[in-house]
Amino acid sequence: MLDWIISRLNIGEVSGAFGDIGTVIPILVSMSKLNLINISTSFFWYGINNIFLGYFDLPMTVQPQKTISALAIKGELDDKGVICSGVFVGVITFILAISGTLNYIAYLVPHHLISVIQMSQGLIFITQGVKIINNVNLWVGIDSYLTSIITALFIFITWLPWKNRKIKKYTDMIPTALVIFIIGIIMAGIRYNSLNSYYITNPVLFPHLSENDFISGIKGAFTQLPLTLLNSVISTVDLAHKLFPGNKLNINNISYSICLINIPNLIGSSPCCLGCGSLSSNTKFKGKTGLVPVILGIIYILFSLLLGSILLDLIKEFPNSMLGVMLIVSGGELSVAGSSKVKENILDYCICVGISLSINIHTGFIAGIIMHIIREFVSLKYNTEEELQNLTSSTEMV
Repeated sequence: MLDWIISRLNIGEVSGAFGDIGTVIPILVSMSKLNLINISTSFFWYGINNIFLGYFDLPMTVQPQKTISALAIKGELDDKGVICSGVFVGVITFILAISGTLNYIAYLVPHHLISVIQMSQGLIFITQGVKIINNVNLWVGIDSYLTSIITALFIFITWLPWKNRKIKKYTDMIPTALVIFIIGIIMAGIRYNSLNSYYITNPVLFPHLSENDFISGIKGAFTQLPLTLLNSVISTVDLAHKLFPGNKLNINNISYSICLINIPNLIGSSPCCLGCGSLSSNTKFKGKTGLVPVILGIIYILFSLLLGSILLDLIKEFPNSMLGVMLIVSGGELSVAGSSKVKENILDYCICVGISLSINIHTGFIAGIIMHIIREFVSLKYNTEEELQNLTSSTEMV
Protein backbone atom coordinates (compact mmCIF):
# COMPACT_ATOMS: atom_id res chain seq x y z
CA MET A 1 0.00 0.00 0.00
CA LEU A 2 2.78 2.43 0.94
CA ASP A 3 4.63 1.66 -2.30
CA TRP A 4 1.40 2.29 -4.24
CA ILE A 5 1.04 5.74 -2.63
CA ILE A 6 4.72 6.73 -3.01
CA SER A 7 4.79 5.72 -6.69
CA ARG A 8 1.87 8.05 -7.44
CA LEU A 9 2.42 10.95 -5.03
CA ASN A 10 3.19 14.29 -6.67
CA ILE A 11 1.82 17.86 -6.66
CA GLY A 12 -0.50 17.05 -9.56
CA GLU A 13 -2.31 14.36 -7.57
CA VAL A 14 -2.72 16.71 -4.60
CA SER A 15 -4.06 19.47 -6.86
CA GLY A 16 -6.35 17.03 -8.70
CA ALA A 17 -7.94 15.97 -5.41
CA PHE A 18 -9.63 19.38 -5.21
CA GLY A 19 -10.72 19.58 -8.85
CA ASP A 20 -14.40 18.84 -8.21
CA ILE A 21 -14.76 20.18 -4.70
CA GLY A 22 -16.52 23.27 -6.07
CA THR A 23 -19.53 21.06 -6.78
CA VAL A 24 -19.46 19.05 -3.54
CA ILE A 25 -19.02 21.71 -0.84
CA PRO A 26 -21.81 24.17 -1.83
CA ILE A 27 -24.37 21.37 -2.01
CA LEU A 28 -23.35 19.68 1.26
CA VAL A 29 -23.15 22.99 3.15
CA SER A 30 -26.54 24.12 1.79
CA MET A 31 -28.23 20.86 2.73
CA SER A 32 -26.60 20.88 6.16
CA LYS A 33 -27.80 24.41 6.90
CA LEU A 34 -31.34 23.26 6.03
CA ASN A 35 -30.96 20.26 8.41
CA LEU A 36 -31.33 17.83 5.49
CA ILE A 37 -28.04 16.01 6.21
CA ASN A 38 -25.47 15.73 8.97
CA ILE A 39 -22.38 17.21 7.32
CA SER A 40 -19.97 15.66 9.81
CA THR A 41 -21.09 12.07 9.15
CA SER A 42 -21.48 12.85 5.43
CA PHE A 43 -17.85 13.99 5.26
CA PHE A 44 -16.77 10.81 7.06
CA TRP A 45 -18.60 8.45 4.68
CA TYR A 46 -17.67 10.51 1.61
CA GLY A 47 -14.09 9.99 2.78
CA ILE A 48 -14.53 6.22 3.13
CA ASN A 49 -16.20 6.05 -0.30
CA ASN A 50 -13.42 8.06 -1.94
CA ILE A 51 -10.74 5.79 -0.50
CA PHE A 52 -12.69 2.81 -1.85
CA LEU A 53 -12.67 4.44 -5.34
CA GLY A 54 -8.87 4.31 -5.30
CA TYR A 55 -9.33 0.69 -6.42
CA PHE A 56 -10.07 1.86 -9.98
CA ASP A 57 -6.81 3.87 -10.06
CA LEU A 58 -8.59 6.81 -11.74
CA PRO A 59 -8.88 10.48 -10.62
CA MET A 60 -12.60 9.97 -9.98
CA THR A 61 -14.20 11.23 -6.77
CA VAL A 62 -17.59 10.99 -5.09
CA GLN A 63 -20.21 13.66 -5.83
CA PRO A 64 -23.61 14.43 -4.30
CA GLN A 65 -26.63 13.18 -6.22
CA LYS A 66 -27.53 16.54 -7.68
CA THR A 67 -31.19 15.96 -8.59
CA ILE A 68 -32.00 14.67 -5.12
CA SER A 69 -30.06 17.61 -3.64
CA ALA A 70 -31.98 20.10 -5.80
CA LEU A 71 -35.33 18.57 -4.79
CA ALA A 72 -34.33 18.75 -1.12
CA ILE A 73 -33.05 22.33 -1.30
CA LYS A 74 -36.28 23.35 -3.05
CA GLY A 75 -38.26 21.75 -0.19
CA GLU A 76 -39.68 18.73 -2.04
CA LEU A 77 -37.78 16.15 0.06
CA ASP A 78 -37.12 16.08 3.80
CA ASP A 79 -34.05 14.59 5.48
CA LYS A 80 -35.41 11.04 5.58
CA GLY A 81 -36.71 11.27 2.02
CA VAL A 82 -33.16 12.22 0.97
CA ILE A 83 -31.77 9.10 2.68
CA CYS A 84 -34.30 6.75 1.04
CA SER A 85 -33.84 8.35 -2.40
CA GLY A 86 -30.10 7.68 -2.36
CA VAL A 87 -30.55 4.08 -1.24
CA PHE A 88 -33.18 3.37 -3.92
CA VAL A 89 -30.95 4.84 -6.66
CA GLY A 90 -28.10 2.56 -5.58
CA VAL A 91 -30.25 -0.58 -5.34
CA ILE A 92 -32.07 0.01 -8.65
CA THR A 93 -28.80 0.76 -10.47
CA PHE A 94 -27.38 -2.52 -9.11
CA ILE A 95 -30.46 -4.50 -10.23
CA LEU A 96 -30.40 -2.97 -13.71
CA ALA A 97 -26.70 -3.76 -14.09
CA ILE A 98 -26.87 -7.35 -12.83
CA SER A 99 -29.95 -8.09 -14.97
CA GLY A 100 -28.25 -6.75 -18.11
CA THR A 101 -31.00 -4.18 -18.83
CA LEU A 102 -29.08 -1.03 -17.94
CA ASN A 103 -27.76 -0.34 -21.44
CA TYR A 104 -31.20 -0.88 -22.95
CA ILE A 105 -32.96 1.50 -20.55
CA ALA A 106 -30.24 4.14 -20.93
CA TYR A 107 -30.71 3.91 -24.70
CA LEU A 108 -34.49 4.48 -24.41
CA VAL A 109 -34.22 7.63 -22.25
CA PRO A 110 -34.11 10.70 -24.56
CA HIS A 111 -30.82 12.52 -24.04
CA HIS A 112 -32.42 15.98 -24.18
CA LEU A 113 -34.41 15.06 -21.04
CA ILE A 114 -31.15 14.58 -19.17
CA SER A 115 -30.32 18.13 -20.19
CA VAL A 116 -33.72 19.23 -18.84
CA ILE A 117 -32.86 17.73 -15.44
CA GLN A 118 -29.39 19.34 -15.41
CA MET A 119 -30.71 22.76 -16.42
CA SER A 120 -33.51 22.56 -13.84
CA GLN A 121 -31.03 21.57 -11.12
CA GLY A 122 -28.74 24.44 -12.08
CA LEU A 123 -31.50 27.05 -12.11
CA ILE A 124 -32.80 25.84 -8.73
CA PHE A 125 -29.31 26.26 -7.24
CA ILE A 126 -28.98 29.72 -8.82
CA THR A 127 -32.37 30.96 -7.57
CA GLN A 128 -31.74 29.59 -4.08
CA GLY A 129 -28.31 31.22 -4.07
CA VAL A 130 -29.78 34.59 -5.05
CA LYS A 131 -32.47 34.27 -2.36
CA ILE A 132 -29.84 33.45 0.29
CA ILE A 133 -27.76 36.52 -0.63
CA ASN A 134 -30.84 38.74 -0.85
CA ASN A 135 -31.83 37.81 2.72
CA VAL A 136 -28.47 38.93 4.13
CA ASN A 137 -29.74 42.57 4.35
CA LEU A 138 -26.35 44.00 5.35
CA TRP A 139 -23.88 45.90 3.17
CA VAL A 140 -20.74 45.70 5.32
CA GLY A 141 -19.81 42.95 7.79
CA ILE A 142 -18.65 39.35 8.06
CA ASP A 143 -21.88 38.13 6.43
CA SER A 144 -22.82 40.94 4.04
CA TYR A 145 -23.27 41.97 0.41
CA LEU A 146 -19.62 43.10 0.43
CA THR A 147 -18.56 39.55 1.36
CA SER A 148 -20.59 38.23 -1.59
CA ILE A 149 -18.93 40.69 -3.96
CA ILE A 150 -15.41 39.81 -2.74
CA THR A 151 -16.18 36.06 -2.99
CA ALA A 152 -17.51 36.45 -6.53
CA LEU A 153 -14.45 38.49 -7.57
CA PHE A 154 -12.10 35.85 -6.14
CA ILE A 155 -13.86 33.09 -8.11
CA PHE A 156 -13.88 35.22 -11.26
CA ILE A 157 -10.14 36.00 -11.01
CA THR A 158 -9.17 32.36 -10.44
CA TRP A 159 -11.34 31.19 -13.34
CA LEU A 160 -10.22 33.79 -15.90
CA PRO A 161 -8.51 32.31 -19.00
CA TRP A 162 -5.24 34.16 -18.34
CA LYS A 163 -2.99 34.54 -21.39
CA ASN A 164 0.09 34.76 -19.18
CA ARG A 165 1.09 31.10 -18.73
CA LYS A 166 2.70 31.60 -15.33
CA ILE A 167 -0.39 33.30 -13.89
CA LYS A 168 -2.67 30.68 -15.47
CA LYS A 169 -0.54 27.86 -14.06
CA TYR A 170 -0.94 29.17 -10.51
CA THR A 171 -4.66 30.10 -10.80
CA ASP A 172 -5.42 26.64 -12.22
CA MET A 173 -3.79 25.07 -9.16
CA ILE A 174 -5.93 27.02 -6.65
CA PRO A 175 -8.74 24.84 -5.19
CA THR A 176 -11.15 27.80 -5.24
CA ALA A 177 -14.05 26.17 -3.41
CA LEU A 178 -11.79 24.71 -0.71
CA VAL A 179 -10.20 28.13 -0.07
CA ILE A 180 -13.66 29.76 0.20
CA PHE A 181 -14.87 26.94 2.46
CA ILE A 182 -11.90 27.28 4.86
CA ILE A 183 -12.22 31.10 4.97
CA GLY A 184 -15.97 30.70 5.57
CA ILE A 185 -15.34 28.27 8.44
CA ILE A 186 -12.85 30.73 10.00
CA MET A 187 -15.37 33.57 9.67
CA ALA A 188 -18.04 31.34 11.20
CA GLY A 189 -15.66 30.66 14.11
CA ILE A 190 -15.30 34.42 14.66
CA ARG A 191 -19.08 34.76 14.80
CA TYR A 192 -19.68 31.80 17.11
CA ASN A 193 -17.50 30.25 19.84
CA SER A 194 -18.27 26.54 20.09
CA LEU A 195 -15.03 25.32 21.66
CA ASN A 196 -16.69 24.67 25.01
CA SER A 197 -19.10 22.14 23.46
CA TYR A 198 -16.55 20.12 21.48
CA TYR A 199 -17.00 16.38 21.17
CA ILE A 200 -16.14 13.83 18.47
CA THR A 201 -19.29 13.09 16.50
CA ASN A 202 -20.42 9.52 16.01
CA PRO A 203 -20.04 8.71 12.27
CA VAL A 204 -22.78 6.08 12.53
CA LEU A 205 -26.39 7.26 12.86
CA PHE A 206 -29.54 5.15 12.62
CA PRO A 207 -32.51 7.22 11.37
CA HIS A 208 -36.07 5.98 12.02
CA LEU A 209 -37.71 5.59 8.61
CA SER A 210 -41.44 5.32 7.93
CA GLU A 211 -43.52 4.14 4.96
CA ASN A 212 -43.98 7.75 3.83
CA ASP A 213 -40.20 8.23 3.82
CA PHE A 214 -39.83 5.28 1.44
CA ILE A 215 -42.56 6.67 -0.82
CA SER A 216 -40.75 10.03 -0.94
CA GLY A 217 -37.54 8.11 -1.64
CA ILE A 218 -39.07 6.40 -4.66
CA LYS A 219 -40.14 9.78 -6.08
CA GLY A 220 -36.67 11.23 -5.60
CA ALA A 221 -34.98 8.15 -7.07
CA PHE A 222 -37.27 8.22 -10.12
CA THR A 223 -36.07 11.71 -11.01
CA GLN A 224 -32.40 11.01 -10.22
CA LEU A 225 -32.13 7.68 -12.08
CA PRO A 226 -31.97 8.97 -15.70
CA LEU A 227 -29.06 11.24 -14.80
CA THR A 228 -27.36 8.45 -12.86
CA LEU A 229 -27.68 5.95 -15.72
CA LEU A 230 -26.47 8.28 -18.47
CA ASN A 231 -24.01 10.55 -16.62
CA SER A 232 -22.73 8.50 -13.69
CA VAL A 233 -22.56 5.20 -15.57
CA ILE A 234 -22.53 5.39 -19.38
CA SER A 235 -20.78 8.77 -19.85
CA THR A 236 -18.26 8.18 -17.06
CA VAL A 237 -17.15 4.81 -18.44
CA ASP A 238 -16.86 6.30 -21.94
CA LEU A 239 -14.80 9.30 -20.73
CA ALA A 240 -12.58 7.10 -18.53
CA HIS A 241 -11.56 4.97 -21.51
CA LYS A 242 -10.92 8.05 -23.64
CA LEU A 243 -8.70 9.71 -21.02
CA PHE A 244 -7.08 6.56 -19.61
CA PRO A 245 -7.21 3.70 -22.15
CA GLY A 246 -7.03 0.20 -20.71
CA ASN A 247 -8.40 1.04 -17.23
CA LYS A 248 -10.56 -1.50 -15.35
CA LEU A 249 -13.77 0.60 -15.20
CA ASN A 250 -16.85 -0.84 -16.92
CA ILE A 251 -20.63 -0.46 -16.77
CA ASN A 252 -21.11 -3.30 -14.30
CA ASN A 253 -18.44 -2.47 -11.72
CA ILE A 254 -19.30 1.25 -11.69
CA SER A 255 -22.99 0.35 -11.15
CA TYR A 256 -22.09 -1.95 -8.27
CA SER A 257 -19.95 0.86 -6.83
CA ILE A 258 -22.86 3.32 -6.94
CA CYS A 259 -24.89 0.81 -4.95
CA LEU A 260 -22.10 0.25 -2.39
CA ILE A 261 -21.39 3.95 -1.78
CA ASN A 262 -25.08 4.61 -1.08
CA ILE A 263 -25.55 1.86 1.51
CA PRO A 264 -24.00 4.16 4.20
CA ASN A 265 -27.00 6.48 3.69
CA LEU A 266 -28.75 4.19 6.16
CA ILE A 267 -26.12 4.94 8.82
CA GLY A 268 -25.47 8.65 8.47
CA SER A 269 -24.17 9.46 4.98
CA SER A 270 -25.98 11.37 2.23
CA PRO A 271 -26.78 10.37 -1.39
CA CYS A 272 -23.67 10.23 -3.53
CA CYS A 273 -22.73 9.12 -7.00
CA LEU A 274 -19.91 9.12 -9.51
CA GLY A 275 -19.78 11.24 -12.64
CA CYS A 276 -17.81 12.28 -15.67
CA GLY A 277 -17.79 15.81 -14.20
CA SER A 278 -15.52 14.79 -11.32
CA LEU A 279 -13.32 12.74 -13.65
CA SER A 280 -12.83 15.62 -16.10
CA SER A 281 -12.41 18.28 -13.38
CA ASN A 282 -9.84 16.29 -11.41
CA THR A 283 -7.94 15.48 -14.61
CA LYS A 284 -7.98 19.18 -15.53
CA PHE A 285 -6.37 19.91 -12.14
CA LYS A 286 -3.51 17.50 -13.05
CA GLY A 287 -4.86 14.37 -11.33
CA LYS A 288 -3.91 11.14 -13.10
CA THR A 289 -4.34 8.17 -10.73
CA GLY A 290 -6.41 6.64 -7.95
CA LEU A 291 -4.38 8.54 -5.38
CA VAL A 292 -6.64 11.54 -6.08
CA PRO A 293 -9.76 10.08 -4.38
CA VAL A 294 -7.61 8.59 -1.61
CA ILE A 295 -6.12 12.02 -0.74
CA LEU A 296 -9.53 13.67 -0.78
CA GLY A 297 -11.01 10.84 1.27
CA ILE A 298 -8.39 11.22 3.99
CA ILE A 299 -9.03 15.00 4.12
CA TYR A 300 -12.81 14.47 4.44
CA ILE A 301 -12.31 11.97 7.29
CA LEU A 302 -9.91 14.32 9.13
CA PHE A 303 -12.40 17.19 8.76
CA SER A 304 -15.13 15.00 10.22
CA LEU A 305 -13.19 13.50 13.14
CA LEU A 306 -10.97 16.42 14.17
CA LEU A 307 -13.60 19.15 13.99
CA GLY A 308 -16.34 16.89 15.36
CA SER A 309 -19.28 18.78 16.83
CA ILE A 310 -17.59 22.10 16.06
CA LEU A 311 -18.13 21.46 12.35
CA LEU A 312 -21.89 21.23 12.90
CA ASP A 313 -21.93 24.52 14.81
CA LEU A 314 -19.67 26.27 12.33
CA ILE A 315 -21.82 25.23 9.37
CA LYS A 316 -24.83 26.87 11.05
CA GLU A 317 -22.82 30.11 11.22
CA PHE A 318 -21.25 29.75 7.75
CA PRO A 319 -21.72 33.13 5.98
CA ASN A 320 -24.79 32.98 3.75
CA SER A 321 -23.22 35.67 1.58
CA MET A 322 -20.43 33.22 0.61
CA LEU A 323 -22.69 30.16 0.38
CA GLY A 324 -25.06 31.99 -1.98
CA VAL A 325 -22.24 32.83 -4.40
CA MET A 326 -20.97 29.24 -4.32
CA LEU A 327 -24.46 27.93 -5.10
CA ILE A 328 -24.89 30.40 -7.97
CA VAL A 329 -21.56 29.37 -9.52
CA SER A 330 -22.28 25.66 -9.04
CA GLY A 331 -25.75 26.12 -10.55
CA GLY A 332 -24.30 28.06 -13.46
CA GLU A 333 -21.91 25.22 -14.28
CA LEU A 334 -24.76 22.68 -14.18
CA SER A 335 -26.96 24.87 -16.39
CA VAL A 336 -24.22 25.31 -18.98
CA ALA A 337 -23.56 21.56 -18.98
CA GLY A 338 -27.26 20.94 -19.60
CA SER A 339 -27.82 23.55 -22.29
CA SER A 340 -24.68 22.61 -24.25
CA LYS A 341 -26.13 19.17 -25.03
CA VAL A 342 -29.36 20.46 -26.56
CA LYS A 343 -29.08 20.57 -30.35
CA GLU A 344 -32.67 19.68 -31.26
CA ASN A 345 -36.12 19.54 -29.60
CA ILE A 346 -35.41 22.97 -28.12
CA LEU A 347 -39.13 23.73 -27.72
CA ASP A 348 -39.67 20.54 -25.69
CA TYR A 349 -36.58 21.41 -23.66
CA CYS A 350 -37.78 24.92 -22.76
CA ILE A 351 -41.31 23.76 -21.89
CA CYS A 352 -40.03 20.94 -19.65
CA VAL A 353 -37.57 23.22 -17.85
CA GLY A 354 -40.42 25.72 -17.27
CA ILE A 355 -42.65 22.97 -15.85
CA SER A 356 -39.80 21.67 -13.66
CA LEU A 357 -39.24 25.10 -12.12
CA SER A 358 -42.95 25.98 -11.79
CA ILE A 359 -44.13 22.64 -10.35
CA ASN A 360 -41.29 20.15 -9.75
CA ILE A 361 -38.61 18.20 -11.64
CA HIS A 362 -40.68 14.98 -11.53
CA THR A 363 -43.54 16.60 -13.46
CA GLY A 364 -41.17 18.24 -15.93
CA PHE A 365 -39.50 14.90 -16.65
CA ILE A 366 -42.84 13.09 -17.11
CA ALA A 367 -44.05 15.87 -19.43
CA GLY A 368 -40.86 15.44 -21.45
CA ILE A 369 -41.40 11.69 -21.80
CA ILE A 370 -45.01 12.23 -22.96
CA MET A 371 -43.94 14.86 -25.51
CA HIS A 372 -41.15 12.57 -26.74
CA ILE A 373 -43.56 9.62 -27.21
CA ILE A 374 -46.03 11.82 -29.12
CA ARG A 375 -43.26 13.23 -31.30
CA GLU A 376 -41.91 9.73 -32.05
CA PHE A 377 -45.42 8.42 -32.83
CA VAL A 378 -46.17 11.29 -35.23
CA SER A 379 -42.78 10.90 -36.88
CA LEU A 380 -43.32 7.13 -37.31
CA LYS A 381 -46.81 7.71 -38.73
CA TYR A 382 -45.60 10.21 -41.30
CA ASN A 383 -42.70 7.98 -42.30
CA THR A 384 -45.06 5.02 -42.76
CA GLU A 385 -47.49 7.07 -44.88
CA GLU A 386 -44.63 8.39 -47.00
CA GLU A 387 -43.33 4.84 -47.58
CA LEU A 388 -46.84 3.68 -48.58
CA GLN A 389 -47.18 6.58 -51.04
CA ASN A 390 -43.80 5.78 -52.56
CA LEU A 391 -44.74 2.10 -52.84
CA THR A 392 -48.09 3.01 -54.48
CA SER A 393 -46.39 5.36 -56.95
CA SER A 394 -43.88 2.66 -57.89
CA THR A 395 -46.67 0.11 -58.45
CA GLU A 396 -48.64 2.53 -60.67
CA MET A 397 -45.56 3.20 -62.77
CA VAL A 398 -45.13 -0.55 -63.32
